[in-house]
Amino acid sequence: MAPTTITPLSNSQKLFLQRLLVAHTLTDGDLKKLYRSIRKTFSDVDVPGGDGGEDGTASGRDEAYMGTDLGHCLGLINDSLMPAFNLEIATVALPPPYDPEHAGGEPSDDDPPSARRRLVKYHSVVNRANDGVAKSYAAGPSRAGPHAMA
Repeated sequence: MAPTTITPLSNSQKLFLQRLLVAHTLTDGDLKKLYRSIRKTFSDVDVPGGDGGEDGTASGRDEAYMGTDLGHCLGLINDSLMPAFNLEIATVALPPPYDPEHAGGEPSDDDPPSARRRLVKYHSVVNRANDGVAKSYAAGPSRAGPHAMA
């Protein structure tokens, strides 16, 4: 079996991943803001030239590259994280947290889409292996519910 080639991340992708790791978990809206912020801030940053690329960058590739959109960026990062570390950026969608002020009957399928509660998406870097580290440092049960754990 041939060894797996792991594509290195661009500097912007590394920054995006580092910020997600520090935050532990981000909602979809916060992750999109982070993506747009890094993409905008570093879109015209040149890496000082070295020994590699025609464009003066040390590696010969665009260090500001973040993918074509957020989903593509997550895919590119996961393509490197999975074979290298058995980690991935995972997304889970949960119903919104309970709000006693808006606790009425549940909307039915006949209600217009605006009356239905939207799921809240959370993104986080997760360990895909069922190893000792995963078992020792996993989030324990929480009385506050899954949103508090996220």
